[in-house]
Amino acid sequence: MIAFHLQVESQASSRGIPAYDLIAMGLWHSNQSSTAVFPRMTSYRGIPAYWPINDRCVPNPCQNNGRCYSGQRRLFDGGERYRCSCRRGTAGPKCEIIVRTKCDFEDPYNCHFSQDYYDDFNWIRTSGSTNASGTGPKYDHTYGTLQGFYMYMETSNPRNYNETARTWIWSYTATNVTCVEWFYHMYGTTGNILNVYIANAPHAVGTPAWTEKNNQRNIWQLGQISVETDNSYYYIIFEGIVGSSSTGDIALDDVRITDGACSRDAQTKCDFEDTYICYFEQDEYDDFDWIRTSGSTPTSGTGPKYDHTYGTLQGSYMYIETSYPRYNNETARLWTSSYPATNGTCVMWFYHMYGATLNVYLVNTEGTFGATAWANRNDQGNIWQLGKFSVETKSAFQIVFEGIVGSGDKGDIALDDVRIIDGACLRNETCDVDCLNGGVCVLDYGNENCQCVSGFFGPTCNISKNQCDFENPHICYFVQDKYDDFDWIRTSGSTRTSATGPAYDHTYGTLQGSYMYIETSYQQYNQTARLWTLSYPATNGTCVKWFYHMYGATVNTLNVYLVNKEGTVGAPAWTNKNNQGNIWRLGKLSVKTKSAFQIMFEGIVGSGDKGDIALDDVRIIDGACLRNETCDIDCLNGGVCVSDYGIENCQCMPGFLGPTCNISQYQCDFEDPHICYFEQDKYDDFDWRRKSGSTYTLNTGPTYDHTYGTLQGSYMYITYSGYNNKKARLWTLSYPATNGTCVKWFYHMYGATVNTLNVYIVNTEGTIGAPAWTNRNNQGNIWRLGKLSVETKTSFQIVFEGITGSGNTGDIALDDVRIIDGACLRNKTCDIDCLIGTDKDQDLTDANWSIVHKHRSPVTGDAQYQCDFEDPHICYFEQDKYDDFDWRRRSGSTYTLSTGPTYDHTYGTSQGSYMYIETSYQRYNQTARLWTLSYPATNGTCIKWFYHMYGATVNTLNVYLVNAEGTVGAPAWTNRNNQGNIWRLGKLSVETKSAFQIVFEGIVGSSNTGDIALDDVRIIDGACLRNAQNQCDFEDPYICYFEQDEYDDFDWIRTSGSTPTYGTGPAYDHTYGTSEGFYIYIEASDKNLNDTARIWTTFYPATNGTCIQWYYHMYGETVNTLNVYIVNTTSTVGTIAWTKRNNQGNLWQLGQISVEINSTFKIIFEGIVGSSFSGDIALDDIMITDGICSTNDNEAPIITFCPLDAYLLANKTNNAAVAIWNPPAATDNSGVPPYITTNIQRGDLLAIGNHLVSVTVKDSSGNINSSCSFNLKVIGDVNASSSVPDYLIAVYILCVFIFMMSPLFIFLCRSHFVNIRTEAPTEMNDYVTPINVPTYLSTIIKQSNSMDLHRSDNTPHDYVEMPNGDTGYEVPLATSGISNDVAPQSMETHCIKIYLSYSSYTDMAAIFDS
Repeated sequence: MIAFHLQVESQASSRGIPAYDLIAMGLWHSNQSSTAVFPRMTSYRGIPAYWPINDRCVPNPCQNNGRCYSGQRRLFDGGERYRCSCRRGTAGPKCEIIVRTKCDFEDPYNCHFSQDYYDDFNWIRTSGSTNASGTGPKYDHTYGTLQGFYMYMETSNPRNYNETARTWIWSYTATNVTCVEWFYHMYGTTGNILNVYIANAPHAVGTPAWTEKNNQRNIWQLGQISVETDNSYYYIIFEGIVGSSSTGDIALDDVRITDGACSRDAQTKCDFEDTYICYFEQDEYDDFDWIRTSGSTPTSGTGPKYDHTYGTLQGSYMYIETSYPRYNNETARLWTSSYPATNGTCVMWFYHMYGATLNVYLVNTEGTFGATAWANRNDQGNIWQLGKFSVETKSAFQIVFEGIVGSGDKGDIALDDVRIIDGACLRNETCDVDCLNGGVCVLDYGNENCQCVSGFFGPTCNISKNQCDFENPHICYFVQDKYDDFDWIRTSGSTRTSATGPAYDHTYGTLQGSYMYIETSYQQYNQTARLWTLSYPATNGTCVKWFYHMYGATVNTLNVYLVNKEGTVGAPAWTNKNNQGNIWRLGKLSVKTKSAFQIMFEGIVGSGDKGDIALDDVRIIDGACLRNETCDIDCLNGGVCVSDYGIENCQCMPGFLGPTCNISQYQCDFEDPHICYFEQDKYDDFDWRRKSGSTYTLNTGPTYDHTYGTLQGSYMYITYSGYNNKKARLWTLSYPATNGTCVKWFYHMYGATVNTLNVYIVNTEGTIGAPAWTNRNNQGNIWRLGKLSVETKTSFQIVFEGITGSGNTGDIALDDVRIIDGACLRNKTCDIDCLIGTDKDQDLTDANWSIVHKHRSPVTGDAQYQCDFEDPHICYFEQDKYDDFDWRRRSGSTYTLSTGPTYDHTYGTSQGSYMYIETSYQRYNQTARLWTLSYPATNGTCIKWFYHMYGATVNTLNVYLVNAEGTVGAPAWTNRNNQGNIWRLGKLSVETKSAFQIVFEGIVGSSNTGDIALDDVRIIDGACLRNAQNQCDFEDPYICYFEQDEYDDFDWIRTSGSTPTYGTGPAYDHTYGTSEGFYIYIEASDKNLNDTARIWTTFYPATNGTCIQWYYHMYGETVNTLNVYIVNTTSTVGTIAWTKRNNQGNLWQLGQISVEINSTFKIIFEGIVGSSFSGDIALDDIMITDGICSTNDNEAPIITFCPLDAYLLANKTNNAAVAIWNPPAATDNSGVPPYITTNIQRGDLLAIGNHLVSVTVKDSSGNINSSCSFNLKVIGDVNASSSVPDYLIAVYILCVFIFMMSPLFIFLCRSHFVNIRTEAPTEMNDYVTPINVPTYLSTIIKQSNSMDLHRSDNTPHDYVEMPNGDTGYEVPLATSGISNDVAPQSMETHCIKIYLSYSSYTDMAAIFDS
């Protein structure tokens, strides 16, 4: 044994690995001399096991509930071997390795992946970017964030070319076929190789089962292998090989191992968006290859302009290029992957034939070409069309697409969206095309097309002929002129040159909206750009309208031509020249023509670069334009649109100005880029600047504006110009003479070298005198209020003068200037109307604006804690900078039919606004994230929102709770798929010790019918109300606020996928039937027989009929019991309402009970552990619904015990007795105990007389048995009764007197009482009687829960005392097992009770008489 140890140490010493570690990990084995090594053993599940122990497996050395087997074979030294049989999910000699079926590398143990000890270096776990630029991912695959983790190999120094790094993981026991999936990232100019091996041992790698080489772009991609092996276990080994330099990092994330072959999604659905073209193969023996491309093909007059999948210039498809050097009848063939034999499969594809011939073949396993299975020839029009045929074959097959070159270069053929679908193609199948805007799909010779209604066109009737806002990249299929000098450009936001062009589009008035314009920077004077509309039919009267923007010092001309079908461009039908101001204006033209016509817009370049002309919102409207038509400009704030020589302008009300009267003369927050038309002084030293967020220098200036208190709000400021005492002046507009006006503003003076802010009142002469207000030096990092009263007989202006200090920490900022009628109040209280609970606060000289932490805005009206998205700032929620695209603010319907809402949630109108993700132009699984503001730490906050998830291809909405560190972990709430055309409520309770944000993440589905919308986000103090308790699918981590029992043995566990133990528990949840869905279960490993776990629901109200339903899973050899209890307000766990035992099979089954109860109640689910680890019990989808449960059971329950008639003695004080009897019993054929009710309740006070007790027994199906009833007779004072002779009273007293003196008298008393009874009792309840206990004895009696009495044969017997709710006690007497000793035993009990409790012979006589 010593020699063996030394041999292994010598081999491993270079890596510092002890021999016993190698043995334990199964990394070393030799089949040489049996005297030198342990013989190789194979465990129960095929995992190698090496460990010497004593004769018995005590204590069990196998970890994770592995089973130990000993006594297999003796070693040379007389020792004895053992082996461990490991549960599914564990491996290793001692079952010490946890085998994960999912690994995202978020845990620091890397899911127990092992580094290879014999490679050259190790894989590294990291987050964010790798160390070298130009290689490696920027974020992980799991979460797509800088915080998520992944594994990678670092190829920088000291790595050398072709060095390898290996990491491996144990697989659980192999099935017939297993799917191994992972995501890999291979980006960098010197990327080398990633190999994946399936091996029987870590070093027996053999040939790679999968390999990838070179630079695969900066993207995470999916790799997968279906593993079929005869071995009972296998290893998965990932090997990265270093390239020739440091830009070859390879990364790995999200490894998954699942039963069954890998999904063929990549083979059965191909849109050619990936560069591997779905692993379709080019034919080696044809004449040329198919080409993957996007946009148009190189030859005009043939091929598609866009792909079929997305209908965009960016989407990809395959095509054959028929230009030179191709010749007539040359062929190009493209082979799909192989598909299995089938009794019926439908092959579908979209093709575009603006050319020659396309053949499709069905090829069997021999690869023989037969006759074409489908063919089409000649020009089929400039449109994508559907092709399909059914396959029925007894062998595997492939599909071959063959394109044949025609006689010229106008024969390009394209292919897209190949699908392999189970089931034969439907012969009478209606079109698969979703035609929009009222279009109808028609089948024409096997080709499916959209027949559009008038005014629409495009592949799916998605484009309006009569309205164009240029939001679509196809610019409504308007055409650039081929014979002009340059083209119009589609853009958004400002044009490239300052002081010309619009700042935003006309349609939305935002930086995101699109328009067309001519860029005059690089053109020559009088060069022209022409844009042609579509063709419109002859008309007796049509109005053409458009909005144009002509702003700049050198603007030239915009002409609009009416062109007939002959294409002759005559004189302009409309024209405008020169600078028209920085405003969108309406142009219009009436058309009356007997032939079809087009409109052509011509922009002409001016003499300089300040001549950009823009165009937006072209509309073609039936009927001639109205000559007396009022302006189309929407004038705000009471302004009126007037037409002056054909030019339309807004005539504003006093106090407003701007193109649409949108700017107040008397209030300026600098949010408008025109800065309220305040003017920079021409004779000062430098200018004030408009800014948002922090200024550029640390330790000076504000971090946010005053108006909104956000990084997006704007303000004006001055910054250090390099010289001390330099001045910048900003002039307001002119205001009229006044007897009293208050000028207010907020200023920010923070920094060590702040100098001076002066405010001047300047009269009409423009003379700047002494400052009317001044402040100097550092005033702290806070916005402060400044104000000034003005009284003047002439109009005036206000001038703000900022003076630089001696250094760069002297920024001064200005915001929220207001001109208010009336002099400023002298008592210096704040004039701000603070809303929503804010306070007015004042320091010694200046007013501070103190806002409660939940709100911000000029008057604190914008609630941080409530957002309906009616405000264009979207409540200052922020778009994520690192996602794929942005959420959009929208009102009315979204752009795509059959998805998205038609109105908002707040108002339920087409004018109300909401946020949504537009999935038309995005790719599958792309994400958009929207971040709320930050909220403070909380002991309980409820987040509520309304969401709308409607459409055939809706994907996922996730909601994340993000802490102060910004880490986006697992979703706190999620929902998937089509939820119907309705707004639904989502909510989430938050309890956190740090500030937090909420992130809403929308994920794109597989097509454009996947819009997801969001509205009415609210942040509410206190945890969310539990009104969602009537349905629980355990998808939320709070498990519907069900509570674990504090006094049971262990807890239920929430999980997804399989439980850790093989051969027990479900493989998926019941709600979704997937490995991602959640359920709760009891883990039977490491538990003792009959250990219990209880989980309590929340309270439910009293009910005349409620159905409780749930799904349970009880699978495993040693499954024990699942009990369900109904618990009333006292929370006493009483009789089991439902029970199920033993193995019920590997499936989810329905359990249900009906509840009728006159108090609130809870449900308890109790799981009981069996004799070993294969006893997991699972629970999912608990539902509480009104009405009793429906069932097919018509059999009434059976009453097994009905109480007999009994006498009760009335209490002398109230002439009433407490009702008591032994409870009835019943059974039901369902196995579920039925509900037993009585018209009189035990414990009720009954008056003297006879009372009939009726028993009703009802099972869970509503079947009733009411055949049981009995009488309770309450009798009054025994002195009035002749049933007790006087001589008996003396006998009773004598018995009590002698009781402690002679056991003989006890016997005589008992014998006498039995003999004098006229009727032999048959039940114990004949002797159950209330006994009044004096107060001074109650304490003594309550100290013991039972009395130790003796039968006549001197054997002990316990009787339990129970309080009856008064000061008395009752003795419940046994009803079985006492045999013939019933009467004497019962009487003995009464005798002893009399001795303890009674002082009145009358009371004693009454007891014996009863």
